[in-house]
Amino acid sequence: MKVSVVIPVFNAAPFVEQAVQSALAQPETGEVILVDDGSTDGSLDICRRLAEENTAVRLVANSEAKNRGASVARNIGIKNANCPFIAFLDADDYYLPDRFRRAAELFCARADADGVYDSVGIAYEDEEARLRYDAAEWPTMLGLNEVVAPEVLLETLLASGTGAFCTDGIVVRRELFERSGYFKPELKTGQDTHLWIRFSAVGRLYAGGSDKPVAMARVHAGNRVTGRHRRVQHADIQQVWRDLLLWSQQRMLPPPWRRAMARRYIWAANGRIARSRFLSAVGIGWGSVGFLFRRCPQPWRVVGFARLLSAASGLGLAVERAVDLILPQRSDAKGATS
Repeated sequence: MKVSVVIPVFNAAPFVEQAVQSALAQPETGEVILVDDGSTDGSLDICRRLAEENTAVRLVANSEAKNRGASVARNIGIKNANCPFIAFLDADDYYLPDRFRRAAELFCARADADGVYDSVGIAYEDEEARLRYDAAEWPTMLGLNEVVAPEVLLETLLASGTGAFCTDGIVVRRELFERSGYFKPELKTGQDTHLWIRFSAVGRLYAGGSDKPVAMARVHAGNRVTGRHRRVQHADIQQVWRDLLLWSQQRMLPPPWRRAMARRYIWAANGRIARSRFLSAVGIGWGSVGFLFRRCPQPWRVVGFARLLSAASGLGLAVERAVDLILPQRSDAKGATS
């Protein structure tokens, strides 16, 4: 088993060398592909040096020489990969010893395996980083919190509540991208979730079968992990599931899967409605209902659709907001007389 490890690099000068060395230390690593994404902190010079020192390290520069995001960089790396298996590593993270051991065993034992996912641990750069991470209430182990059979993996991911893959913890056969497509950088959030859903729909992904991490995601002041506590816009989340519904229709996926995607789409739509002014909320309702009738089989069977339809009518939304206004007033009046 030989793996191409794709590392997108953007302003990771203090960390990228450790990331590269941790990948090269794995017996299964056939090459490390560094994709510089417009770094301005000296990362590019470090990447050049690492490529000169080791023939297994290849540097691929972003053609536009500006920051375009990790998804664009990962796609460039995938398309330049030579090995039959592809894995990812963020430039500020690092692999642990035997990173690919369980994956190699599974690929050998399971001829139908298209990918293997494992857990990723958390490494705090300092006490301040730990406090910020804990305040955001993120888990100390990234990945699914239960072993899920490939046959029900998609349903499990769509149902949520069991965690999700971490990019550092997954390795797949290169040909899987021919069926699933690549990362979608045009999405403002959820590019990785979008790809994992597609992987699960068209491939067979197996759990590595251990709760021990295979990599460590570093938490420090400047990375995305620490900043994930910021509020993600429901509109961006709705766009992720809208795009997946369009993809699932094109691929003619089974109706239950498409309705499960629609449930997540409706959740985001109702979240947008709750935070919008009345006329905007009605417009969101109409647009969302119309989209579902065109793209989702029997959308009225999906949890939350009735509320969405009520919002689209305007009348139901007006009643709901009137009740929200009246009930607090009644509570205040009762408190004042008690």
